[in-house]
Amino acid sequence: EEGEIPDDVYTLYSDDTGNNNHLTGRFDDGYIYVDSYFSNGKPSRCYWSITPVAGMTNVYNITTPSYLTDDNPYAEAAFVYVEGQALGYNPDLTSTTWCLRWNIQLSEYPAACQWAFVAPNEHALFVARADLKSIADDAESKGIDLSAAKSVFDNPSATVEDIKQAIADLKQ
Repeated sequence: EEGEIPDDVYTLYSDDTGNNNHLTGRFDDGYIYVDSYFSNGKPSRCYWSITPVAGMTNVYNITTPSYLTDDNPYAEAAFVYVEGQALGYNPDLTSTTWCLRWNIQLSEYPAACQWAFVAPNEHALFVARADLKSIADDAESKGIDLSAAKSVFDNPSATVEDIKQAIADLKQ
């Protein structure tokens, strides 16, 4: 029993993750773990607040819910809400593996704590555009005409197939 959970508190969940399907949970080392809902019997470790980033469209900060305070009997001392901390990564780490952490300082790393929720087809389009940009940058350095690729890249109605064709055309 976790007590009453506010309406603005969420879990990140997927039917495809196996085990218990909760995508992330907080641990006292600051790291985020997958499928940790039942870790130590503390489901509140998988609760999140998701708030819009001012001035941005479809961009959010994900934080420990503010109701998980020291005086809440369901909150653990190591996992209480701290103003200004959010889910993100520290871009200053020199490790080759960047780990998500739930206690990144928003004031120090605001861009590293921004999240967007997109449909799979939108993500595929994003990846395809990034691939086209990378290949176009390389082609430009070789003096290849980019007008056709630029036309596809700049077309908001371009499909993943259109972009893949533009990539194939540049590679010829």
